Amino acid sequence: MKSFAKTAFIFLAATWVSIWGVSYIPLDKLPFGHYWDALIYHAMCALLWLLIIRLFTPSVKSRLTLRMSRKRLIAACIVIAFFVTPNFRGASWAGNSLVNILSALLFALFIGLNEELFSRGFIYGLLERYGVAVASVIQAIHFGALHFTNYVWGGQSLSYTSAQMVNAAAFGYLCCGLMIFTGSIWVPILLHGLSDFPLELQSQAAFTAQVTGGADWFGTVVEALLMIVVGWLLIYGPRSAWQKRLEPVLDWAGLVD
Repeated sequence: MKSFAKTAFIFLAATWVSIWGVSYIPLDKLPFGHYWDALIYHAMCALLWLLIIRLFTPSVKSRLTLRMSRKRLIAACIVIAFFVTPNFRGASWAGNSLVNILSALLFALFIGLNEELFSRGFIYGLLERYGVAVASVIQAIHFGALHFTNYVWGGQSLSYTSAQMVNAAAFGYLCCGLMIFTGSIWVPILLHGLSDFPLELQSQAAFTAQVTGGADWFGTVVEALLMIVVGWLLIYGPRSAWQKRLEPVLDWAGLVD
């Protein structure tokens, strides 16, 4: 019981830090523009999560490696390409210089680094003692719930934020699946960064119109279900009994070693 209470306390304390704690650092006083202030913020958060991982969930350090099965890496890249391609096709490439595009990519990757180290790194690692099923589901729901702050402080509509929370929870489950499947957190970091990248290319007017409008619930549910199914297959598929029946196809796709 003490162990559970300690875990719950650390879980809630880390959540508080992620939402409010870091915001007390006066980054806006730095002599840089908004872009660099935000980039420094995500870098600082990433370093903070690395420190917290070292202190409270040292077993997670094994997932900070770039070492992984070549076949599983190829399979993971196929999954990443499948989910990011639609966003890349609809991105606002026109009117953005090469510098803007590279700046947007860098910023998106730092968002992925920050949020993945926290949710898939620390939160999942903290809950892993209760089993993969419990940890993967709770960290996903927690990640989705964190996006409610976009309605509270971000000026988003409740409808759009609600759909964003559902999508983010499913996305968190998919990212967890990629981490477990490859054994490395860098793969979901890449997926996260590339998923956010097209959003960073939007004009402020287009972004505001999108987040203050209504939600596409049909598209949200379909995409969320697809991410959950793929995430489940990544977590449990390689160990399932029916793997032998599909082994030729799975081997061709690089899903078995």
